[in-house]
Amino acid sequence: IKFMKKEETIENKKSKVYEITMGNTEPCTDLRMTLVWTDQAAQPGCNRCLINDLDLTAQVNSGNVLYPNGNKGKDNRNNAERIIIRTSNLKKGDKVKMNVFGANLNLKEMDFALVAVGCFGDVHTGPTPAPRPETPQPSRKPVLSSAPTTAAPTPQNEAPPVQGCVDDPELIFKFKQKKRDCLWIYTQKKGIQKKICKKAKIKAGCLAACGLCDTEPPVSSPTGPGPGPCKDDPKFKLGKLTCKQINNRFKDDIQSLYETCWKLSNKNGFVYGSCKKTCRWCTEQGSNCCAASYGSRTGCKTRKCQRPVCQIDNYCCNTLWDLYCQDIAMDVCGICK
Repeated sequence: IKFMKKEETIENKKSKVYEITMGNTEPCTDLRMTLVWTDQAAQPGCNRCLINDLDLTAQVNSGNVLYPNGNKGKDNRNNAERIIIRTSNLKKGDKVKMNVFGANLNLKEMDFALVAVGCFGDVHTGPTPAPRPETPQPSRKPVLSSAPTTAAPTPQNEAPPVQGCVDDPELIFKFKQKKRDCLWIYTQKKGIQKKICKKAKIKAGCLAACGLCDTEPPVSSPTGPGPGPCKDDPKFKLGKLTCKQINNRFKDDIQSLYETCWKLSNKNGFVYGSCKKTCRWCTEQGSNCCAASYGSRTGCKTRKCQRPVCQIDNYCCNTLWDLYCQDIAMDVCGICK
């Protein structure tokens, strides 16, 4: 397994290209490419909060363009973009080209870090190509993920932002026959806030307003991030799917499980809020290394587990301990068996 990290600077409407050659892919489950940058502070209450936008794309052997974060086009919401390609779709000698593009910068130039983890050989930095057109090229949906960021959570198929636990700006609910949103909760007294935040839909969609951002599975308790034991809500449905059916369908497909857990139910908010056990948002194993974070936690409390996981994928310690990190922990940490 090889680790590549490039810390560089890019100008507006310019690109930087990196090419890697795949080696023996058998030791690796996938190739992970992650682009991150520190954005400027946005205005409070913003909907699209990104000030400086970079774009990450990838191509295998000059084939279809792969986009990050579950998108079929560029991501203009998040300051962390991730593309994952399973090694079952790669073979030795394949050329994987990563392109970082300064799509829309408010500054003259922007510092960024590009990280790749997988079974590959040398890294070559190519020439800076001409700016690509704004219209995304056709592509198939890549095998990927990202983990949520500081921008507001995005609806349905897009994973919410990476740097923190935030409110869903599109969530609307009724209180005393009037339409309200998450921002309204901040203006209310604690008694009303407590009452409102008991509702599953609001608790899942207004994480910051309900004071749930710092809640993570405790080290020595079976309880999860929400009240009650580590279990799924038997009454919850995403369309016609119950939590049990979601688990049975996707338990061996981490990408599909990740995307499903980040979906919004019309009545109950994000799936992970109701399907805590299925989405692995809680654990009965005694360590939060064995649970995924859907907020802002990086790393976990058991160092002997955190160390090997982050050696495989440093995204888990630098950005977010997401469902992919939890899945690695299940493989390499004895405490999560």
